[in-house]
Amino acid sequence: DNEVDLERLMEDFEEWEENPASQPQFYNLLEELEGELETVQTDFFGNWSKIITETKKLNGLKQAEIYVNTIYNPFVFSSNLHDFADPIIQYMNGIISGGALTGDYSVVDVYTKFEEYNNPKKLAVGDLSNLVEFMLDPENTTPVPLHPTDRGYKFIFNLHKDLLE
Repeated sequence: DNEVDLERLMEDFEEWEENPASQPQFYNLLEELEGELETVQTDFFGNWSKIITETKKLNGLKQAEIYVNTIYNPFVFSSNLHDFADPIIQYMNGIISGGALTGDYSVVDVYTKFEEYNNPKKLAVGDLSNLVEFMLDPENTTPVPLHPTDRGYKFIFNLHKDLLE
């Protein structure tokens, strides 16, 4: 039986947040992921330039301005996961911001604005409490875990609006 007990997983996760030594399997998982990160980062670098090149081609003669968001760290509910993911996200954001130096697109710095926001949990789904419900019934109206809240999307919209003005 390969079925994951999501409720037990979430209980273990909460215990890990409170006492990391109590749940070594989470650190083991992160160590395994760390081994794959170099490939992920290399792939992102190559794919990013292809995405921008293709977007510019599709843009063609229209000469529409292109705006790109930096990636925010969705793990505001977990200092352990936030700290693990942050270097990866910073690397990708460096590629995104560096590409803007060519003038091919403008960058909307969502990452920094989310990090500086007084209560970032109001912008991103603050925890994974709805993960079990979402995984068991993706058709429901539960917010998608790790995505911005309605307030977060409005915040991003306003960052775009501010850049346009």
